[in-house]
Amino acid sequence: MNDIPKLLIETKNLKYVYASAQRAIQIPDFSVSPGEKVLVFGESGSGKSTLLHIIAGLLNSYEGSIRFCEQELKSLSASHADKLRFETMGNIYQSLNLIPYLSVLENVLLPAQFQGKDERSKALHLLSRIGMKEFQDRPVTELSVGQQQRVAAARALIHNPKILLADEPTSALDTKNRNAFLEILFELCEAQGTALLFVSHDEQIQKLFTKQVELNA
Repeated sequence: MNDIPKLLIETKNLKYVYASAQRAIQIPDFSVSPGEKVLVFGESGSGKSTLLHIIAGLLNSYEGSIRFCEQELKSLSASHADKLRFETMGNIYQSLNLIPYLSVLENVLLPAQFQGKDERSKALHLLSRIGMKEFQDRPVTELSVGQQQRVAAARALIHNPKILLADEPTSALDTKNRNAFLEILFELCEAQGTALLFVSHDEQIQKLFTKQVELNA
């Protein structure tokens, strides 16, 4: 398809200076291709979450270049960059950010509702694939951490993003549940052709990814 870019993300000479701490992080140049699984790893304080926040538009005062879908983010207006991210990126946060007073199904549907789309059938399909359809009407506060992780993944993928940004979503899981979650996440991303940029300090999962980017504190 002509609308699929050769590279989803490409960084060059990326640097971020923490004003409060008076220190800087230098990000090695890397790229993410469509459908690729990329792991960003490193010690605490190396800038893993900061990198995702920059890509997601939560931090803007960086030096260097980030090209997303072959467009330089700094060259876009704020509204254009936000629209591009909203339409093409999904996010799983370490804290998950599920809405506690909503049901499982309502949480999954949120991104689609913001776009004015009716994706109920797809949401139910995703919940079925992750083994959570029977919990669709249950408040997310009644779920285990592992189940909440699955709901967060389904919510992030409901609008068919080109890339999924995952900020240490398995940090609270034991090895068994971590592996089960990653297996489901990889399966969902592959089914949709969604690339994955996954941040973790867990060295045991490095071999599961097609590319690794190491950050140094």
